[in-house]
Amino acid sequence: MIKLKQNGMLEYFIGFIFIISYIGILISRIYITPFELYSDIGQYYKHYYRDDGVLIFGLEVVTPILFFFAKKLGLNFYDFVFVYSIFYLIPILILSNYIKIKFRIFYFLFFIIWFVPNNTFLLRQYLSFYFLILYFNFHNDHKYAGRSLLLLSILTHLSAIIF
Repeated sequence: MIKLKQNGMLEYFIGFIFIISYIGILISRIYITPFELYSDIGQYYKHYYRDDGVLIFGLEVVTPILFFFAKKLGLNFYDFVFVYSIFYLIPILILSNYIKIKFRIFYFLFFIIWFVPNNTFLLRQYLSFYFLILYFNFHNDHKYAGRSLLLLSILTHLSAIIF
């Protein structure tokens, strides 16, 4: 086995391979063999195309607002899930910093295998968690941005109040 000279180069290489694999699996799971539109996924699909307003989930207004802007950009539901999933790389990579390098492959495999159906089925919860991860990562350095991220998390899914 060839070892790279510096551990940092190995981490960048592993990160690059993960990102390429992640995008490839997203394309496969969203466009080539798409997930089924059942249960909550089917409901999000219907809400995406209907103009139900921003209060369809009560105070949880962030998801309908994102739906609105995605539709204005001309994205269909599957495109929205793809873009949303690409942005989810940020918290995945942030959280990976807390895992020893020898265990990261298991962490990444977990996300790659189960991510697309889960992040679509639990869309509001995943979005809320997304904003919470960003909040916990930035709130000490940027108080106002941190508070905004916390508010976005709560307005995405009220369960964020528990955190």
